[in-house]
Amino acid sequence: MKQFIIWLIIFLAMYSGISIYYHQYLISNPKKLIIAVDESFKMNNLKPRIREQLNSLKGRNYTIYSLVTSQRKIHDWETRPSLDDFQPFGPRDFEQMIDIIEPLSGEADEIIIITNAKDISLLTQINKSNIILLNPLTD
Repeated sequence: MKQFIIWLIIFLAMYSGISIYYHQYLISNPKKLIIAVDESFKMNNLKPRIREQLNSLKGRNYTIYSLVTSQRKIHDWETRPSLDDFQPFGPRDFEQMIDIIEPLSGEADEIIIITNAKDISLLTQINKSNIILLNPLTD
């Protein structure tokens, strides 16, 4: 029984040390996620659904976010994505969105694009991207 207790103490000490080290490693090397939101006028009635999607993405541990829209970059790498001044306007322009995403994509581990466009063929060419479709519409 004495050997078991010694083994258990050593095991728990090693497990705790490795866990603390790994936690510190993940804090200093977080996953980088770009969230790109289609800011075209056709997204106007989907503001609550967009906020839902952002809230579900906020729950990821050891992740920092860069938030962009099809019109502009909202913020660089931050711990919480915040889309407070989302104001859909203008026509859909995925080329401009790609131009905004491209400089950040080298650093990113994943890119999530939120849109309601029916034709997303241009977006599927972006490496590391996942597309969230909200009620696809006809263009």
